Amino acid sequence: ARSGALGLLAPGAVVPPTFESVETWLVVAPPAAILEIEGDIPTLALPATYVGTLAVGSDQDDVLVDLAAGQKLSVEAYGGDIAAGDVENSPTYYSPIVDPEIRILHPTLAWPLYIWEWNAGPGVNAMVGNGGGTPVFTAPATGQYRVKFSAAYWGSWGQYLAVLTLQP
Repeated sequence: ARSGALGLLAPGAVVPPTFESVETWLVVAPPAAILEIEGDIPTLALPATYVGTLAVGSDQDDVLVDLAAGQKLSVEAYGGDIAAGDVENSPTYYSPIVDPEIRILHPTLAWPLYIWEWNAGPGVNAMVGNGGGTPVFTAPATGQYRVKFSAAYWGSWGQYLAVLTLQP
């Protein structure tokens, strides 16, 4: 199963699925580990789901994934009070919910930057390859890739839910 927009049925009404509609978005993710990513960059086995925290300012969390040439990776990042089970799909940002961004890069260098995505998810959330406008990432070669999670702007901070999955 994948996260996505749902059509809702109610007596006398039908709400069709709309990608940007926060009322019709369902996050599909297995139970998440809570990671404090500081220091060494962890390598995640895919699929992976975790909760991270970004501090105010330039805090960022990096993870590594191993991909074979041609493998397709989707990445979702949702702000909210994740520990309480709340994923925020608000169409506008408000503090202290993090407005996440996702970058996919070389494992040790700042370049090449394969994807930089900050608002293709529902509401203010970020998404790569799950229907929002930023295509799925296809690995150009076999090796490690770094997925960087950070806040879209300086005043954005808090917990986020990261979901990394391989796609067919």
